[in-house]
Amino acid sequence: MELSGKDIIKAIKQEDYGRLDEIFQDASSHRGVKRRRASGREEKIFDPFHTGKRGDKFVRALEDLTKPELDEMWADLSKIVSKTIETMHSLNKNCSNKTAMTRCPGIQFINLAVKLGISILEKGWEVCQEMMFTVVYLNITLMKIPNSLDSLKDRIVNLCEKMFHSGLFEERHRFTYNSVIYLIKKTLNNNSETDIMRIHALRSLIPEIVGMQEVDANEVINIFKKCAISRLFLSKPEGRTIITLMLQTDVQEMHNVIKNKWQTTRETRGKIYGKIYYDAWSYAMDKNNTDIAKMLHKCLDDFFLMAIHSRKRLLLLDLRKFFTYFYSKIHLSNVYKMLDCLYTRVVFYHITNLDGRIRANTAQLFVDAFPLYSHDMSIAELHSQLSEQMLLIKDLLKDKLPRIRKIIILGLCTAMSNHWRVFNEDILVTYFKIFVNSSAYDRLVVYEGFNVMLENPDMLRNLQILFPALSALSMGGNLSDAQKKAFSKKVFQILGKFLKAKRR
Repeated sequence: MELSGKDIIKAIKQEDYGRLDEIFQDASSHRGVKRRRASGREEKIFDPFHTGKRGDKFVRALEDLTKPELDEMWADLSKIVSKTIETMHSLNKNCSNKTAMTRCPGIQFINLAVKLGISILEKGWEVCQEMMFTVVYLNITLMKIPNSLDSLKDRIVNLCEKMFHSGLFEERHRFTYNSVIYLIKKTLNNNSETDIMRIHALRSLIPEIVGMQEVDANEVINIFKKCAISRLFLSKPEGRTIITLMLQTDVQEMHNVIKNKWQTTRETRGKIYGKIYYDAWSYAMDKNNTDIAKMLHKCLDDFFLMAIHSRKRLLLLDLRKFFTYFYSKIHLSNVYKMLDCLYTRVVFYHITNLDGRIRANTAQLFVDAFPLYSHDMSIAELHSQLSEQMLLIKDLLKDKLPRIRKIIILGLCTAMSNHWRVFNEDILVTYFKIFVNSSAYDRLVVYEGFNVMLENPDMLRNLQILFPALSALSMGGNLSDAQKKAFSKKVFQILGKFLKAKRR
């Protein structure tokens, strides 16, 4: 006998649990699914939400109902759902989850409400007020449902998601705020990649949830903190977008947990966090949210000081990668202004520190960004901006620590290669005079720098100016015969690369 909508209405009206089970079995007689038991054997289990090849009798039955009949059905169903949830919550307080589940036959009516709601949304039918209230209620009470009924909770969340994405309602967060929290917890617990995509689709809710009276803001922030250092979230572009939004909900708390985790891990996260912090800062600037932008600026200060005082080589390298992402955006005027402020306050203060390690770390951060200038500057402004940086370079080339001189020489050669238009002939000659008068160690480092410059074909003009100076580097004073021989070998190696590059 064909299932009809009248049968469903009658079962709901009479709260006939047995008849409702029969209806589900009839509508789903060809829709069992195979699941593997703990023993390893497979068994066919009834699943009212599994779609089979013979169509969905349940949905076809609903199509026979008129709008008034559907509205009345929802009014009755809403009352049963509310009563069932409260009963389940009460039982769950006093007994195990399993007992609560077996003592609540009304669970099938919740399944019916979810199935009915999804069908209406998929068919594009009008959503009545009682259905809307029921979905809001299911979202509110989602956390009251025992953990043993995760499959039911998943179905409720699926309905809430569809309500959100339907675009039919203004206050969409009312349908989904608990669903988002549930999905985030589930993703963290199960390490589920597919659920990250679902959270990403609901990402616009993340900034709203924390400020809602219906949730515990501290609990939500603690969940966000776990996401911020989660390998799974950090490994996915969608997960990183989610973290970017979470970072803006409580900048200081989120920053502290990221910083503390970064200091204790050997995993490289510089590029990833660089993009996350940049995107959060850029978004705040675009929205004129100066408070968040200032807090994120302070976070950059904090990371900068962490790098300057770092005793771990790998941590320093990773933090340099973090700031490299910001350097790549320096052509944007607001990024330049932010970095210029950062360097003026932090770098130029620590570059003269008596501690050689701090001085070396600061020098490394300085040359990573050198030359620091805006593409919007006039020639006069550019000359003024670079003069102070050039003077600092000259001073650092005379530092008493060989390590610092090496950092500056290699950094300068890299800067010459990447920004060859900025360095005129006078500047190049000035620096090479310093190199020629340096120790044999420093002059050998120059050859390493030349290899970097040879990788850029645009450097040929500058190399033609610099190449004659190589003989002076090789034959300067305080060199032994063995050192002169080694230098000469380097000259011929570079000459070969130079001529090869010139032919290209």
